[in-house]
Amino acid sequence: LCIGLDIINTDNPILQNQKFRQALFFGTNRAEASKLGSNVPADYFITEAYIIDMETGTPYRDLDVAKSYIDTENYSYDPELAKQLFDEALQEMGLTKATLEVLYQDSSESRKSVCEYLQSSWQNLFGADKFTVTLQSVPSQQLSERYRSHTENPNAFEAGVIQSTYNFLDPASALMEWNMNATRKKIPYYDEEFTAAYDAAVALPMEDVDGRAEKIAQAEAIMLEDAPFVPVAQTISNVLISERVTLPYTTYNSVLRYAWPWAQVQ
Repeated sequence: LCIGLDIINTDNPILQNQKFRQALFFGTNRAEASKLGSNVPADYFITEAYIIDMETGTPYRDLDVAKSYIDTENYSYDPELAKQLFDEALQEMGLTKATLEVLYQDSSESRKSVCEYLQSSWQNLFGADKFTVTLQSVPSQQLSERYRSHTENPNAFEAGVIQSTYNFLDPASALMEWNMNATRKKIPYYDEEFTAAYDAAVALPMEDVDGRAEKIAQAEAIMLEDAPFVPVAQTISNVLISERVTLPYTTYNSVLRYAWPWAQVQ
């Protein structure tokens, strides 16, 4: 779960300021936000579900290179740095306060709860006299189209919840939507350095685990520094299985997962 930002917005131009976006990134207490639902803290975009090595079933996030640019202890929560960046952003933009409207799906109570927490915690951190956050619920389908309409309207939105899944057997696929040549982006992120790293990753064969991991890490690190979105949490799905159901696998398989299509029901 991430808060995507419209970084080309002209009605609220502080969204174009990298320090403002980084202030939101470092000002997010993910450990607390993740308690609101079936979530774990995440200061990254590529979740633990993505497998980098199909032979061993090794998740990308288990690699040292994948941990090298994230904060595995505090999940990148640094309130003092966040406040410093926020004040610097206001000064650079010639502002005394900032506002932000965050959209979320009207069908999800858990996402509403997370957004309400962010609204409260960000305003408390940066000061209610300097930062006002408003929330708006939107039907899911309308929300997706509103995000993607930024190509015709740079002020289509300011910020909103985004959450997507791709090919869990290829961590690079999680970055596919954000390269410069991708279409139907949810957020307007167009960066040459990121795209070059992404292109280098997908040009390598899947068998080159170390080579792909290095380029994937480079690309994700670039994107996290640019902060076109604020990662908050990784959703954990829990399933209760009836005693009458026998699954082919009792432990997670990196290719077939639990092989639900082949389950036996007594």
